[in-house]
Amino acid sequence: MDLDKLIAQTRPSPRPRAKPAVLPPTPPVEAPAPRTRPAWGLSAAVPEGAPASWGARAIFGRTQMDLLPDRQDLVGEEPHRTALLTILNDAGRLAFAQAKYRDAVATGRVRPDEAGYVVLDRFDDAYTFAVNTHASHGYVCAAAWIAPPPDLSKVERAGGACAANVRVPRPGEILWSHPGPIPAVGDVVVNRCNNIGRCTVLGYGVTDGWLYLLAWPSDPPAWYRRQNGTTRDGVPTWGMCGIFGADLTYPEVA
Repeated sequence: MDLDKLIAQTRPSPRPRAKPAVLPPTPPVEAPAPRTRPAWGLSAAVPEGAPASWGARAIFGRTQMDLLPDRQDLVGEEPHRTALLTILNDAGRLAFAQAKYRDAVATGRVRPDEAGYVVLDRFDDAYTFAVNTHASHGYVCAAAWIAPPPDLSKVERAGGACAANVRVPRPGEILWSHPGPIPAVGDVVVNRCNNIGRCTVLGYGVTDGWLYLLAWPSDPPAWYRRQNGTTRDGVPTWGMCGIFGADLTYPEVA
């Protein structure tokens, strides 16, 4: 027998290949939605749409809330996170809230054995700091937040004055008393009112139908420091201001 034929006869016949398993399509993995409220503290009080908020579960004390580093949370996107940190730290509002907390405990407004929502600090409708012990006999739940901004695309320009002779805002209407654009959070503007000077925009508020900027002056005059002064770790600082469009200029043209 031919050797080549013999070798061919003795080779094992190839096994049929198994068909690859048909797997069901993998559903797309959706990224988790960003958190809009802090994991700690009085998170339920933070309004929906707040661009930045901070929360903490602190230890109840008679003279201050004892804040723990691993029981705090800050949520929000930039530049709003930085704006809230500026309010709490640079503008001294956390230290101010601690002083108000001490007064509230002394007068019985904040009690470890009685639940109650207490606002310790507020700037009109633009910023809030609140606490509640929830009758926990040992904890204080705190939260601070920047208010949800209005829809700036629907804000109408109304010249350069917030006055009745311009026109009175209709119900639900928001007016901006400057012909130029509305500054963004993080922008620097000049507050001409009483020569307060350069300010960083931190948020927005509305009063009587007029939009204003929540802002922090970088170097205000002495009278402003006296009227709005507080301390942070023993260092004097000062609070925020509200700026209507008619009172501001932009640094480029100031």
